[in-house]
Amino acid sequence: MRREYLIPRKYSTEGPAVAVGDVNSDGLEDIYFGGAKGQAGILFFQEQDGSFTEAKNPFFEQLKMAEDVVAVFEDFNQDGFLDLFVGSGGNEHGPDEFFNFDRIFLNDGKGNLAFSPNSLPPIGQNTSTVAVHDVDGDGFPDLFLGAAVVTGNYGKSPPSHLLINDGHGNFKDHTEQYFGGEFSPGMIQKAVWEDLDGDGKKELLLAGEWTYVQIYKRNDGGIFQSFELETIDDYSGWYFELKVQDLNNDNRMDMVVGNLGLNSKLKSSLEKPVLLYHHDFDQNGQEDPLIFHHMGDRLIPFAGRDDLVKQIPGLKKQHGTYAEYSQIKAPSDVLKNECIQKANIKTATDFRSGIFWHQENGTFKFEPFPIEGQFSPLRDFQVVLSETGQTFVLGLGNFDEFRNDLGKISAMPLVLFEISENEITNIPLKLNASEENGSYRNSALIMIKGEKHILATRNNGEPLFLKIRF
Repeated sequence: MRREYLIPRKYSTEGPAVAVGDVNSDGLEDIYFGGAKGQAGILFFQEQDGSFTEAKNPFFEQLKMAEDVVAVFEDFNQDGFLDLFVGSGGNEHGPDEFFNFDRIFLNDGKGNLAFSPNSLPPIGQNTSTVAVHDVDGDGFPDLFLGAAVVTGNYGKSPPSHLLINDGHGNFKDHTEQYFGGEFSPGMIQKAVWEDLDGDGKKELLLAGEWTYVQIYKRNDGGIFQSFELETIDDYSGWYFELKVQDLNNDNRMDMVVGNLGLNSKLKSSLEKPVLLYHHDFDQNGQEDPLIFHHMGDRLIPFAGRDDLVKQIPGLKKQHGTYAEYSQIKAPSDVLKNECIQKANIKTATDFRSGIFWHQENGTFKFEPFPIEGQFSPLRDFQVVLSETGQTFVLGLGNFDEFRNDLGKISAMPLVLFEISENEITNIPLKLNASEENGSYRNSALIMIKGEKHILATRNNGEPLFLKIRF
């Protein structure tokens, strides 16, 4: 934030990443925890008694200056053993720096993961999500990589990439082939492959900040094109998570979305959205991100005068006193009209987390979570089915790394909902507050001693294991 005065939050605390899978082929699920910058990732082998033993790996130590944001186990070279993909991010390294490159580690079958430096092209974006799917139908898993931010330039949409597997665990960038050119869909936080319309072909779903849930479907020429749905397009927000599943047993896939929530100074609606104006307003070679929000009928900068002047020094003469600054009623009171016309404007119309119910006619109807699900940003979900057929959604939230004038939003670390006949009911969690509190990032299902658990990671905190008892 010392480098970007107007950035609303940090991107250097997105981890720890977590991945679960049987790495050493002993029938037990193992865990990889991603490391922060300067901290090596760790692989744990599960033992028969349910304990975990660290598997030393020199490559993790050598690559510890990378920030591990996402991780997934997958058999990339189809030799029968799970390999490891780790995505780098953090908004700390530039796009051409080695420690911003994603990594693949190939498994020798005994759980020894060897860094494969030539498996991935040197893209170097701040990877925020990875979605695995055999796009070209050759039987080998391909990778879609989404990025959330351009290092040092908040508000610019970074490129996302589609990497095609050659069958040996080596990937080449085929984004232009499948998307018709460079693909910059926005500040993407989550990518999911799922067959929404039941035609046997998976669509690409993207969610992120300053955007709505985007759906991309392949046309007859094999190009992925945006599939517009008005019932989704009206709900742009700061989305951190997207989970796709049939929640009400109607054979249609619904979408669970984690958003900023309502416990924030920023308030938005379709009529009065929060706006981001992105442009080099003072012509100094650095693009500026100015957030405007409504206060009554006025559309005013969210940043105070001091922060705005640090970013755009020329505004000091334009608004010489705090009293003058307080009289701003519209962006035109701050920015020149020709700059406003050139600016890239992003919008957020709804900050509520909730469910997009898939309707019979193919559209979606949004239903927000009850108020208990709006107390903090929801960063991840786990959907659990009980033995009696009940559906539960566990949301994981809290985020402490907003700028000071937004403050910490940490009022609800965990929240549980029961889904029944399209109704969402909050179920109080009877957990020890001192044990469950924290700023959650990622989660995974894991079997330990034959019992299902949810493994949840916390930034700057220990992981939490929750046993599923129903």
